[in-house]
Amino acid sequence: MIRALTSSLLLVLASFALVVMVQNLLGWTFLSGDPETVSTFLSSLAQFAAIPVTIAFGVVVVVIQQQAATYTGRAGALVVTSPGFMFVVALLFEVPAFCILLLGALDLSGQSVGESTKEWAVGAVGPVLLTFVALGVFSSAWFRRLSPAEFCGFMATRAVEGLKSGNRDAVSLAVRGLGESLNNLALSTDYTSLHLCMNFVTRFLKDYILEQKPRLLRENPGFFEYRFPEKRTDSAWVEREACTFVKDATDALLGKLGPAESIYYLVDGLLPFGGAAMNAGDGEALEVLAEAFVEMGTTERTFGMSVNFNTRPLERSAEGVIWARQNGHHEAGDLLSAVFFVLFAYLDYHVRSMGPERKFSSNLHEAKAKELKDAGVDFARAAKESREKFQGFWIIRFPDADAEREEALKRLNRL
Repeated sequence: MIRALTSSLLLVLASFALVVMVQNLLGWTFLSGDPETVSTFLSSLAQFAAIPVTIAFGVVVVVIQQQAATYTGRAGALVVTSPGFMFVVALLFEVPAFCILLLGALDLSGQSVGESTKEWAVGAVGPVLLTFVALGVFSSAWFRRLSPAEFCGFMATRAVEGLKSGNRDAVSLAVRGLGESLNNLALSTDYTSLHLCMNFVTRFLKDYILEQKPRLLRENPGFFEYRFPEKRTDSAWVEREACTFVKDATDALLGKLGPAESIYYLVDGLLPFGGAAMNAGDGEALEVLAEAFVEMGTTERTFGMSVNFNTRPLERSAEGVIWARQNGHHEAGDLLSAVFFVLFAYLDYHVRSMGPERKFSSNLHEAKAKELKDAGVDFARAAKESREKFQGFWIIRFPDADAEREEALKRLNRL
């Protein structure tokens, strides 16, 4: 705020001085020497800068907010906190005030005014033109951002800027705006824009885990603190919010019978984040990914005689187990084994619960289970850890959690 006020004031004075210098060099000004003319000119200039320009700016902001609200309900906050907004607002206050102060400072009591007085009066045109230029630049930049790709890219950039400055509120606003855009695009039919938005989420999470989060933990631990109502610390709040929005978007696609390609694209978009968490040794971030996989993979939608499952988390968790074991990430491998087990048990439960009129046409869960079995995964241990780590999911998703765990183990042993 202070920076915007200072920079705008300096530019007001500079534009004023520039117009005065140009008139001085040319030796000509369009104002007559009549004091009444000079007074009327400055008064009209102040009114023009204060009323029509301010109304135009308000209309522009309302239009931008209404259009941007297609992607997120936080569009208004994103517009207000965007670069350039406070600068234009400061100009809208400073320029009319400058014209009024200049009118009071000039000596208009004689029969005529001097050349310097006329030049100073015309010099006030400079700040007014500066206001129009700033308004044009702000409007042009924002109207370019109203395509899904540009708008999502803007929010991702704002999130990165917030991380670099350690501004928790700015990061939270940008991440939630990006997540809401992902969800709204999932409810639309613009799947290309949905994929582009997910690309920004993918890159943001990967860079955050590898670069920004270690630095913030080291230099600015307060970034992870919040009060609700007492003071608490959550070092995984950024990735948790982002993964929650991805999970909601996949559920929305599954619920409206969206294309499998897009559902898989969203799930696969979290893989670079998981790989970065393994390489960084960030167990908390990996647990967030594990919970997201479990939530996405323990959801089904019924359409008539058809039941749809999101099997991508099961597939990717199995592949993650093998990759983690091969690269020495044993704790990550154990966690993903627990994820795979609960997803396998969930799918197996529904397959066994299907009536004779329904048929599950895929054996993907069995094929992946065989791969893990051949790789030496201890399913008994995975079952125990899965029951402990994802206790809530077991209780909610199964009528008898312990019985289904044992049934899944028997099924795995028979493979």
